[in-house]
Amino acid sequence: MQTFNYKLQNIIPLTKTIMQLFLQPNADHLSYQAGQYLEVLFPDETYQPFSIANAPRQNGVLELHIRHLYDDTITDTFLEKAKKSKQITLRGPMGHAYYRDHSIQPLLLLAGGTGFAYCKAIIEQVIADQEKRAMHLFWGVKTPDDFYLQTLPEQWQQKISHFHYTPMISQMRDNINWLGKIGYVHNAVLAEYSDLKDFEVYASGPVAMVSSAWELFKQHGLLEKAMHSDMLSF
Repeated sequence: MQTFNYKLQNIIPLTKTIMQLFLQPNADHLSYQAGQYLEVLFPDETYQPFSIANAPRQNGVLELHIRHLYDDTITDTFLEKAKKSKQITLRGPMGHAYYRDHSIQPLLLLAGGTGFAYCKAIIEQVIADQEKRAMHLFWGVKTPDDFYLQTLPEQWQQKISHFHYTPMISQMRDNINWLGKIGYVHNAVLAEYSDLKDFEVYASGPVAMVSSAWELFKQHGLLEKAMHSDMLSF
C-alpha cells in the first residue's frame, strides 16, 4: 500500500451533508480497481476510509463522496484545510470487494446512503467495458433529501436497456412527498428476485444493512463467492 499526494481539483456540495471531491494526482497516481477504497489523512493524523466513486481513469482523477454532518468537527476541519491548501494525502488501494469482470451473471448492486459511491464506480466500469450484463441498482436512504446525483442512475436507466434502478426510503413522514418504495433494500431485492442462485451481489452501506442482506440472501440461494462487500469485514 502506497501513500500519494493529490491536489484538490474541485469540491461540490451535492446536498446539505454530502460533498463531492475531485482529486488530481501531483505525480504518481493511485492504481486501483473499481470497487476499492482508499484512506485520507485527516488533520487529527488519522486515516479515514472512503470508497472511490469512479472507475479508473487515464488521467488518475479520483472522485470521493464525503458526508459532512453539522456536528462533525473533524471532517469540517479537514474540508476547510483542504480548501485552503488544495493538498490531500491519501493511501491505498484497499478492499477485496472490487468488480469481477469474469462473469456473465446478472448484477445486483445495493447501496445504503453514500454506499452509492461504491456502486457508481462499478457501474461505470461495466459501462466502460461495454458489457451487457444485466444490472439492478437498489439505493436506499432515510428521506428523499438524502439522495444526491439522483439524475445519474435515472439517466443510466433511460440509456442502458440492461440497467434498472430502484430508489427507496426507510422513513416516511406526513410532510414527505414520496411515491416510490418504502422499506429496506434487501427486502426490496427479495420482492423482485426470490431465487438468487444465478446472481452476483455488490453491496456498500451500513454494516447492519449488508449483514442482514447477506443472511437473507443466503437463504434464497446466493452463493458465498457471489457476495462482495468490504463492509462484511468490519
